[in-house]
Amino acid sequence: YSYLLDAYAHYPTDEVRDSLKTYSVKLGKTSAEVDGAVWAAMQKSATPAIPFTLPGFDGAKAVSLADYRGHVVLVDFWFPGCGPCRESMPRLEELARKYGSRGVVVLAINNVKGQAPFVPLYLRSHAYDFIPLEVPYDHWGEQVYHVRGYPTTFVIGADGRQYFKPRFVTDLQERAAELEINELLQHSRSE
Repeated sequence: YSYLLDAYAHYPTDEVRDSLKTYSVKLGKTSAEVDGAVWAAMQKSATPAIPFTLPGFDGAKAVSLADYRGHVVLVDFWFPGCGPCRESMPRLEELARKYGSRGVVVLAINNVKGQAPFVPLYLRSHAYDFIPLEVPYDHWGEQVYHVRGYPTTFVIGADGRQYFKPRFVTDLQERAAELEINELLQHSRSE
């Protein structure tokens, strides 16, 4: 039970969730007990998100992570010339569209200053529903958020804590991110 609980809290999948539910029934645990234990495990591994305020593109006002307290926020570090970034963006957009009405926001931080002229055009041409932000200097993400590769996405809960660092390359990874978002949305309403 503990192993399944930990596994689901760190990287949720449908298979682990189903196994956790099956095993918890054998142990006589209620759904509420399991949900509470999952949330406690997620909170235990969460860390405070690093605050920031960054300028928007095309004269848009500056955006602060604190502006979205109470929302689930996906902070995505990318740049237009990044092939893996471009591959993951349709999956990220799918999640943004699916959960946008529930308050999920994507802050797309271009982390390479030389790529800045291409950001608005790229996002508009693909109709991505992200809030694009500029960094004050090249590789700000590496120095402030400890980004080591691109894309890097952080999932910040309504409480302002960083819970997950998902990838969006495969269907399984996208589904895990969806389960992560669902867990955070469920608990953002209850706090």
